[in-house]
Amino acid sequence: MKLGINNEYQFESKSQLERDIKHIVKQRLGNGVYVSGYANKEQNSLLLGVYVPKIIDDSKTFERRIRFLKFDPIGLMEIEKDNNKLKIVLPDIEFLKETVANKMSKLVFSVERSLLEKTFHNLVRIPLIQSALNPLGEILIGVYDSYKNEIAIEKFLKYREESKLKRYLSFLEKLELIRVSKNTIVYGNRFDAIEEKLKKNNENQETIYNALLADVLSGGYRYVSEYLRLTAIKPFLRWSTSYYLPSLENEKLMLLDKFALIKNYRNLYNKRPLEAKATSQINHLVDAEIFERDGDYLRGTKEIYKGIKGSLLT
Repeated sequence: MKLGINNEYQFESKSQLERDIKHIVKQRLGNGVYVSGYANKEQNSLLLGVYVPKIIDDSKTFERRIRFLKFDPIGLMEIEKDNNKLKIVLPDIEFLKETVANKMSKLVFSVERSLLEKTFHNLVRIPLIQSALNPLGEILIGVYDSYKNEIAIEKFLKYREESKLKRYLSFLEKLELIRVSKNTIVYGNRFDAIEEKLKKNNENQETIYNALLADVLSGGYRYVSEYLRLTAIKPFLRWSTSYYLPSLENEKLMLLDKFALIKNYRNLYNKRPLEAKATSQINHLVDAEIFERDGDYLRGTKEIYKGIKGSLLT
């Protein structure tokens, strides 16, 4: 084996390469980086993976565990022939760090999306989120109050400018919550099905309304985010992720105090939330039954944990 410039290594044979490359990668790129195998049948390139250690503390029991997140692949090393020898150039360490950071961001985003899918009905109980959904809520309330009679579109013009109202109506019609004719609106098939199902269970109007808002979120979150700028939902998803991601890594629900949760939030999002605002937002998540209280500690719910477990972590 011969070391060249710019992290270039030359090997006399394929067997020598396979024997030495794992040690070289570990020595030059760090203990967590490993060779995960050939990238193709031609065996002319090698893939790299990495184990990232995570220290997980339980605030109440003081139990500490070290878990490893596995990201694979994070890089590629081409095997080139050079005068009957084999040559490999190790990737730049900063490039690998950036790749790992991007994969971690994707993991966090995946947990956020999974939490959103499992907690629509909880999130719409939070006043700030309800307020952000008001433009759509006004239409749904109007349709609900019409008792399946047609309602004139002009009724809503006093609340919204015409161009925005048309977008909202088009969106709700795509979700089959309403049907729009030239000048009127009436119940859509999905609206009718949700209402009938809940009425059989003797649910009240508030419960039906919240179910409709939850259906709006579940059916069109991207639209709601882009057109209504629903930024109000972001901090609640981030606090939820700051609890549930470490719990997934730990493979069980944890007990965290507020300060441990703030620390997790800061580490995941590189943001330092104000304690007063954090306290208020966490309290809303407790009221929405995304968190539960155990004295001074917070615990997630088994239903939400089971709902996102198994589909996110390798």
